Order: sequence, then C-alpha cells, then structure tokens
Amino acid sequence: NVQGTTNLLRCMQETGVYNFIFSSSACVYGEPEATPILESFPRRPANPYGNTKAAVELLLKDTYESDPSKWRIVVLRYFNPIGAHPSGIIGEDPLSGPFNLMPILAKVGSKKIDVLPIYGRDYDTPDKTAIRDYIHIMDLAKGHVAAMSKFSHSNKKEGNGASASAGCVSVSTSSSTSSSASVSVSTNASASASAVCEGGFWTYNLGTGTGYSVLEVVKNYQEQSGLDIPYAFSPRRPGDVPILVADATLASIELGWKAEKGIKEMCRDFYNWLSKNPHGFTK
Repeated sequence: NVQGTTNLLRCMQETGVYNFIFSSSACVYGEPEATPILESFPRRPANPYGNTKAAVELLLKDTYESDPSKWRIVVLRYFNPIGAHPSGIIGEDPLSGPFNLMPILAKVGSKKIDVLPIYGRDYDTPDKTAIRDYIHIMDLAKGHVAAMSKFSHSNKKEGNGASASAGCVSVSTSSSTSSSASVSVSTNASASASAVCEGGFWTYNLGTGTGYSVLEVVKNYQEQSGLDIPYAFSPRRPGDVPILVADATLASIELGWKAEKGIKEMCRDFYNWLSKNPHGFTK
C-alpha cells in the first residue's frame, strides 16, 4: 500500500495529474472511542493492514500540503464492502485467502470448506460476536462518483479541513434506485496553461450507519441463499475490535451521498454472483 502509493504520486506529479481518490479503510480507527465513528476520531489502527492505510493517509496529507494550490485529494474510509453487481456479472473473486467473511461464507456454502470459523464469542455485543457496518459494493461505487464532485468547477469553500477545489474536470452525476449511476466527465481544455486551480483535502466515511453481527450476516445469507452454513467459534484474532459502525453524515451533507441498500440486498446479490459464477472469473 505505502510504496505503491508513493510511486503513483511521483508519477502523477511528473505528468501533471493532481486529482486523487484514495481507498482507505475503517481499520484506521482501531478500537474507536465511541460509536458511530466520526471522521474526526483519532487514527489508532490495531493491525498491520490498518497501519498501512493510516500511513498512506498521512503521506497524502503531506503531499497535499506540499502544494495545496494543485492537489485535490479525497480519502474515502470504507467500512465493510460486500455484495456484487445485481446482474451477477461482476463480483468478488479473491486470488488468495479468502480472509473476509463473505468469500469464506461462499466457500462453506459450496462445501469447499466444512465450517465457517467465527473469531470471538466474548465481545460486548448482544450475541457476543463482532459487529461491523457492511456496505453494498454498488453504494460504494456511487460514493466514488459523488467524491468526484470535489474536482468540479462549481465547488465553493466548505468544511472538512481545506478549501474546496475549482478543479480541472467537470463532473455530473445522477443517482436513482437503479443499480448504476450516470457519469459525465469533461476536461477544461480551454483553460489557459497558467490558470491556477485551488486544491483541497477531504476525508469521508462510507458506510450505512447500521451494524450487523457476524451471526446476523450468517442468518441473512442463509435466508437469501437457502443454504445451510455450519459454523464453529474460534478465539479472537489479534487486532479485531468489537464494533465498527460509521457516521456517514458528512458524506451526505458535502457529497449528497447516502447508502441505499441493506443487508438482505447485499447477501442476495452476492449469492446471485456466486450462482452464476461458481468458479469466479476463471471459467
């Protein structure tokens, strides 16, 4: 994460590209001081993956501050993306692992793994399993489209730590209850080479604001798939925290974005992808 981003930023600077949307993670919060989690909460990651995301966030902030008149950087802190495109054409097919809950559920459902390991049964939650804020991958995609508004000409000064941009692209989006958002992007070719574009640095949580425990996800997946998912409890893993739930109010106010899909749709679309692609993208 860190070296790759460093190389990319160097190449961007050499070629005069200054618009950047970073896929960060709720892992940067570690065990938060309260829930739901605000963007202003301190970063204190509890595992190596979270450490790399936090390091890149710091690198991006330093990059922005090195030339704030040019860089326009949006940091999107994902909570737990799951699901698939409703068509069943595009979905998750990890090349290694799997390590996340839904791909492991898929392996158990297809009997490639005997039981689902659930790590921890002693959390301070209603059913004693960890709670996470799961977000449909389509809502996450629309969050990226919404974030591109920070690169448009029409931005005015607003909060979130920096002035908004009068950037070099024009972006229009339309969202609806359908599975896609329309995007129109055009470069400002007529602008003079000496024109100065204001920069900005913004951070947003992307989540639903609703948490589900591991057992609740298993139950919903069983209902949507009709499959039996046997599971067994294992000890907690180092770095796992009890509850991670987003406060995504800032994204709603500044980007006009809000998650629309719930856990049933996430499980339904994920199973639809698996049913149509039992071997992933390999066949």
